[in-house]
Amino acid sequence: MIRSQAHKYLFVSNPKCCTHTMYSYLVEHFRGERKTSMGNYHPLPSDADMDGMHVWTVVRNPFSRAVSAWWASVVCPPHCNVWRPLVKTTDFVEFCQWLASGEWADLWSAVFPPQSHRLSGVRLDSAVRIERLAEDFQSLPFVGSYLPPLPALHVGAYGDWRDWYDRAGVAADAVRTWAAADFESFGYSLDLDLAGRAVDQ
Repeated sequence: MIRSQAHKYLFVSNPKCCTHTMYSYLVEHFRGERKTSMGNYHPLPSDADMDGMHVWTVVRNPFSRAVSAWWASVVCPPHCNVWRPLVKTTDFVEFCQWLASGEWADLWSAVFPPQSHRLSGVRLDSAVRIERLAEDFQSLPFVGSYLPPLPALHVGAYGDWRDWYDRAGVAADAVRTWAAADFESFGYSLDLDLAGRAVDQ
């Protein structure tokens, strides 16, 4: 979470949505101050935190976010040492089916819940989409006529996330179930072929 008293904004981090990148960028260019809570890298704001602030976050197409969550949690160390025994698979399709089952609700993790589920208690004023980062960021009220160059987004070691989806559509259907509210709330198409684009484009 990044708060700027000078610019009157509160950025609420959303796991697997360029948190590290935005933290650094906001501190450097928009007088942000990082707030943590007992070591929690993704704390949620209190009413007092949000009072008088423009509250915003970054969201991501659920199809690509599912790949990133799978890779970071059950494939790559060190986090796989914690989550793999609990998720009980390293297969991407099976991971998506596990997400759709809702079993993640029994685990303490900020990565597995759908974005709209995690942010349900946050009074959001804006949601910046990764896929339209430049356009959406420019529309934030604290951004003036000069916008410092936006940072390059990290490309995951998993390569093109589309390559992990099976032709039978099992993984895609599971993600549609898991993140149904995300598609609706943040304007993403349910069509995998249009993934990365918002429905208003």
